[in-house]
Amino acid sequence: MRNKSLLLLIGILVISLLPSCRKDVKTCKLGKYYLSDGSSTPSPNIFLYNENGKVKRIGYTDGSKDTVIYNADTITIISYNRYDSLATTFTGLLNASGSVTSGAKNSYDIYGNLTGTDYLAYEYNAEGRMTKQTTNNTSGATILSLTYDGGNTKTGGLYTGGLLNKRYYLYHNTAENKTNVNDLNGVFTPWLGNSSANLLDSMHIITPSTSDTVRIQYAHTLDDNSYLSKTIQTWLTPGVQTKFHTYQYFDCN
Repeated sequence: MRNKSLLLLIGILVISLLPSCRKDVKTCKLGKYYLSDGSSTPSPNIFLYNENGKVKRIGYTDGSKDTVIYNADTITIISYNRYDSLATTFTGLLNASGSVTSGAKNSYDIYGNLTGTDYLAYEYNAEGRMTKQTTNNTSGATILSLTYDGGNTKTGGLYTGGLLNKRYYLYHNTAENKTNVNDLNGVFTPWLGNSSANLLDSMHIITPSTSDTVRIQYAHTLDDNSYLSKTIQTWLTPGVQTKFHTYQYFDCN
């Protein structure tokens, strides 16, 4: 009887501790993102959100900005350059998960004249991660194809006019990608599906036509909430260069 009472007491303690553990797990919104080569301190890229938590505006380091508008099953992204002149507009269709499946991007000159249109289409796997991006314009078709392993991007191929232009090999560590940083697109396109489950460890890029090889190494620092606070991105070949990515958050709860 004494053993049973002890087990019951332990069970009660475990159950009573579970809510407090859950309270310690915080979710945060990305507020600012800095990219530097280490020689200067740049202005931040700034993210603003709607009440439902979706990005509504991105202000970029160079002074340009995107305004994001959601309307039922569509998304519209209006981009302005640093002089507040219209640069591009994108209108796309969203699937049930809120990811873009197709759309058209119009580009304009400084006088507001239409200079070209890109037609885009996206495919996703069952986990909501993008497997294919197709861009069609007057120059032909460009296709980015991605494969995954264990929730992480494994390989990628960039095809231009049916010819392989670049081949990507990606390797990840065990750190959770809570910031939802895309392996190839950074943090600026949250409407293009889920990112890899873990943070990048290294990337190998091969250009078949020239046999050029690029190797990139990543070193990450996490904050107290296990969100990405800093990444050091180092190109090992063809020449050593380093970039520093810094992330700041708000509304952690």
